[in-house]
Amino acid sequence: MRWTIVSLVLFLPAMALADVLHLDDGSVLHGRVVSSTESVVVFETAAGTMEVPRARIRSHDVTPAASPTPVPTAVWESFAMAPATTRQAPPPKRAGLQGRIGAHAYGGSGWSGFEEYRSDFTSLALEVGMSYRAERQRDAAVDVVGSAGFHGGNACIPDSSTTCATISLANWYVDAGPRLEIFAGPLGLYGQVGAGLYASVVTIDSTVLGYDSNSRTTLSGHVLGGAALELDPSLRLFGELKWTSADGRFPGATRNWDMGGATFFVGGELRL
Repeated sequence: MRWTIVSLVLFLPAMALADVLHLDDGSVLHGRVVSSTESVVVFETAAGTMEVPRARIRSHDVTPAASPTPVPTAVWESFAMAPATTRQAPPPKRAGLQGRIGAHAYGGSGWSGFEEYRSDFTSLALEVGMSYRAERQRDAAVDVVGSAGFHGGNACIPDSSTTCATISLANWYVDAGPRLEIFAGPLGLYGQVGAGLYASVVTIDSTVLGYDSNSRTTLSGHVLGGAALELDPSLRLFGELKWTSADGRFPGATRNWDMGGATFFVGGELRL
């Protein structure tokens, strides 16, 4: 009888405990939650008080009465020695798809003869591209960017006192180059240099001079600078200014004519 009373007294605290913790290694702890923080739960069992990392708790049940069986020492030791589970960071997004829309203004050699009509050739510009992130540090990244685009333009230049000659331009191009970007939180500033290939067509339609069309393909070079805002790891918006030189001579022409110039773009990038 005396041993029965002693046993009941020893197990009364355990019988009053009503919390059950299921751990990630399959262990089950019976006891009482004393206190908790964002990272640790202080848990009292019949074997003593322990700190349980929240990362190890798979589920928490509340029962009318906990089992009076003391927690085995082996469970406590395996719990105390087991490292906390660490979540792996997702892999960085290296590839990106880009789209841009903007306005192109011609500049460079051969344009001085158009004088006040030069701005009439300013046109819509469209560009698509792909990027690959070759290197990324905390505050900087190096990308390789390839683009393909189009810009045109036309103007009516007087060829007599009553008529004008319509001059139309069309340019298709591809280019590529490395880009260095510096980050400050979600904001980024970047610069790029590169080279490419321009396919250009010029047509002249005049009641005085008649109709003529000519084409050429030339090498090009460009520099650009821009700023970007990262909305989330997969999407960002940007604006940039690009200067291109595509200088060359059309067949039969007496002077070079640069089909490059300045382009202001706004666009977005979807990172994959």
